[in-house]
Amino acid sequence: MCIRDRYPAVHKLGAEGDWEGASALALAELGPEIFGFLTALHPPPGDARLVFEKFSERLSRRLPTFDWTCSLRTWAYKQARQTSLDFRPGTEPTVELEGGVSRVIGQVLRATGVVHSPEVDSNRAALTPDERVLILLRVDKKLTWDDLVVVLHDDVPPDEQARAAAVATLKSQFRIAKDKLVAVAATMGIVRPNRT
Repeated sequence: MCIRDRYPAVHKLGAEGDWEGASALALAELGPEIFGFLTALHPPPGDARLVFEKFSERLSRRLPTFDWTCSLRTWAYKQARQTSLDFRPGTEPTVELEGGVSRVIGQVLRATGVVHSPEVDSNRAALTPDERVLILLRVDKKLTWDDLVVVLHDDVPPDEQARAAAVATLKSQFRIAKDKLVAVAATMGIVRPNRT
């Protein structure tokens, strides 16, 4: 299945061989929300800006191989997650990108005002890194369960039965993470514990 409907201009530029233009447009469209996601994973004074630059480099390098079997947005989150997992603070060289891609990165970084809530940050600190990513992508970014399977699995299950099992596993992990957040919020007096 080919999913180009939300980003036809990106697909068109790529089909014409203008990968720099396609990358710049993809970053202009998706950069602010991806930067917000990375900032949540690497909160201030974290390395979100550098991770975003590395993500931009990865997106630009890999976009020509993207096969459009999922949405560009889902694929971009997969690239962002992998960039975040690969990132090692203090060991990363500065990213040097040129042209339109570099300009878009600068625009996204200048225009994106990410606001942090101490309560949200402390609640999310109770989660494992994988649980944090799952909550961020499902609740904050509203990815579907099928999209989450693509983002969170290195190899997407090849058949419907395996995909359904992967979705069921993610739903179970989500419930566990949600219960942890509710428990932390209850101890902080943000919510009352459910007495059933």
